[in-house]
Amino acid sequence: MRLFVAIDFPDWLKRELELITQSLRREADSGNYVPVENFHLTLAFIGETERVFEARQALERGLAHYRNRPPEERRLMPSSVIAASELQSPTPPMREEIGGRADNDGRGALVGVSPKEHLVSQSQSLGACLDFCLQGVGSFKDRRGHTWWVGVDADGTARLAVLAKDLICALRQAGFDIEHRKFKPHITLGRKVSASRPVALLLPQPPLGACAEVVCLMRSEHRDGRQVYTELASWPVV
Repeated sequence: MRLFVAIDFPDWLKRELELITQSLRREADSGNYVPVENFHLTLAFIGETERVFEARQALERGLAHYRNRPPEERRLMPSSVIAASELQSPTPPMREEIGGRADNDGRGALVGVSPKEHLVSQSQSLGACLDFCLQGVGSFKDRRGHTWWVGVDADGTARLAVLAKDLICALRQAGFDIEHRKFKPHITLGRKVSASRPVALLLPQPPLGACAEVVCLMRSEHRDGRQVYTELASWPVV
């Protein structure tokens, strides 16, 4: 089976991502768009394996190592600083139209959004929050078309990178062959996207923010012509 490690999102954030994807559908001619239930942020791709139990054990060890790090290494936001109003379902944000394009070298262009105070997802944590902010859209091109994604702000990327590093190290120590590549957190909106004109997407303003509360071990499979993700195990981040 095909496994990966990811952060799931609350429903309200998935709905916001779906609005951006709907805009991509309108701008593009064709593509395979991610359904709302499949939005996630990948921390590590394990690949084809039947060693589910060993993967779970490795992730538990990696999370234990992460939780034992001092807060300054994890760069967590204390939940006490999150205003009570921010713990409610966020109001629909204003939107700003941003143009996205692919670089000529195919690596993709990141269209930045000015850093602002951002919303925090509903959180029941009484400890700390691994917060991040969705910022920028981009695409990269391969022979099948463009893959479009939403990126993460620099501070959030640094926080998530610490968590991903500990999980990946534990998986490698358990014998899993995890590819060595720079960690670039993003949420995929669509694959094989083709457009006959420049694509302009609508991004929320201020940028959407969330807390990474749960790490999930996921199975990916094709079923009835569609991609289906199934949670095999999950653990609190902190």
